[in-house]
Amino acid sequence: MSGKRRRPYWAKKSQGVDSRGYPIYLTVGYFETWDQAHTALDEYQKNPFDPKYYYMTFSGVYELLLKEKENTPKGLSKDLRYCFQSSYRRMSAVHDKIFRDINALDLQPYLNNKKLSHASLEHDQNLLNQMYKTGLKYKACSENIAKLLTIGKEDDDEPGVPFTEDELARFWKNKDIKGMDSILILCYSGWRINEFLKMPVTMVDLENMVFTSGSKTDAGKRRPVPIHPKIQPLVQSLYSQSTTYLYPSVSGKRMGYKEYSSMFAEALAQIGIYEHTPHDCRHTFGSLLNRYEANEICSRKLLGHVPRDAHERYIHKSIEDLRKAVCLIP
Repeated sequence: MSGKRRRPYWAKKSQGVDSRGYPIYLTVGYFETWDQAHTALDEYQKNPFDPKYYYMTFSGVYELLLKEKENTPKGLSKDLRYCFQSSYRRMSAVHDKIFRDINALDLQPYLNNKKLSHASLEHDQNLLNQMYKTGLKYKACSENIAKLLTIGKEDDDEPGVPFTEDELARFWKNKDIKGMDSILILCYSGWRINEFLKMPVTMVDLENMVFTSGSKTDAGKRRPVPIHPKIQPLVQSLYSQSTTYLYPSVSGKRMGYKEYSSMFAEALAQIGIYEHTPHDCRHTFGSLLNRYEANEICSRKLLGHVPRDAHERYIHKSIEDLRKAVCLIP
């Protein structure tokens, strides 16, 4: 094509003529070189495809994903949109690349970024997973490259300060304060805050006193944790009051992190404790397991950490093994 163009070669396929006798063309794509355009036409001849999606860019698939999410019954929440946008901006180098031409070597560096928290890297990985599912659906790619990608950073990199034995005693003394029940449950179970907030009541087994949730790593997903005897009444009470999540918002919907953080800080402020985050409950649980000499592999499984080596990967622990570890905490 004439003029200065980044992709001057127009690959097109004749589709006959219109009512005026003018030729009708199907655009297969626009390319930087003659060879690329010719190869595209050959591929189309062998296996006709919809060029609209076949040569869609990374940005095009991203926009397609957003539209799909917006058209679902739940829509696209502000939080998820913000996470998608942040992750998308970090991947600017591949925005204009043809989606099917992108390989794992192009994307893995984004998940190896040591400057980002593990949580941010998770958001990046989630966006790529969602995009490749969308890409496969519309044949914008032939394989899910996202499955080959791994986060190049150990999880639980968020710093924290465990609560002291004295503070735990104060929690029990003031367990009727709004939100204090959740703080105690988290300190005796080690759930990440997002794992706890998204836990449906259907994943709480009161007969066997086990609840299941999980995220982040393969080791952490759908992770069963025995319910410590001290928090069993708290869990039973919450279970009886909800038909959705174990710890929902007032509306019955899933409670957001901001709402929970505000309630958490207010509950602690009422007993004169400040400068703690919900993640400190997880540090408390890990510290208690260590203090009372719980089996190390059981501790890692309870916290949802990945196995340290191949040897540990082949060691399996039963629910009763995990329960024994949890019940070492007085």
